[in-house]
Amino acid sequence: MKGRLLIVIFISICLIAGSCNVSSVQGSRYNFSSLDSVIQGWVSKEYYPGASICVVKNDSVIFQKNYGSYTPDTKVYVASAGKWVAAAVIGAVVDSTSLEWDDPVEKWLPEFKGDAKGKILLRQLLSHTSGVRPYLPEPRVDNYNHLDSAIIEILPLDTVFTPGSRFQYGGLAMQIAGRMAEVAILLR
Repeated sequence: MKGRLLIVIFISICLIAGSCNVSSVQGSRYNFSSLDSVIQGWVSKEYYPGASICVVKNDSVIFQKNYGSYTPDTKVYVASAGKWVAAAVIGAVVDSTSLEWDDPVEKWLPEFKGDAKGKILLRQLLSHTSGVRPYLPEPRVDNYNHLDSAIIEILPLDTVFTPGSRFQYGGLAMQIAGRMAEVAILLR
C-alpha cells in the first residue's frame, strides 16, 4: 500500500505538469517504455480513470503522454502531491523566523497546552512520526480551507501512538505544522 501511495504521489506531481508542450527531444535519448507500461496497466485495469505524464529536463519535454480520459487540461485533486511543497515552505519559515524543528506544538499553538499533542515536535509532524491520527474519523471529511479551522477539528482527537515511536502516513499532522508556520510568520 505504501509503495502504491508513493507512486500515486509521483504520478500526481507529474499530472501537475500535464500542460507541458512537447519538444522534438521527446524519446530521442530516453526510454520511458517501463513507465508507460505501468501507467497504461493501471488505467487499463481501471485503478485510475486516466493520467497525464510530462517529464521535463533542462527546459525540454523528454516524455509526454495522456492516458484514458485525461488530457493536458484535465484538472485533478492534488491531495498528497502538495506535501513536499508544504514541507519546503515550512522549512523556509524555520530559516526565516524563530520557529525551530524541535519546537513543541504548544509553543506556537497555545490551544494545545495540556494536550498530549502539545508536546509533539515540528520535526515529528513533518516526518509522519507524531502520533496524530492520519485523517479525520468517518464520517467527517477534511474539507476546510484554512489551517485555523483544521486545528479546531484536530484538537479534540486522540493520538494513535506515542510520538517518535513509529511512522504512519497521513495529513492532519501536516496541517498542524502548517498552522505553526502561519503563526510564526504572523509573529515575526
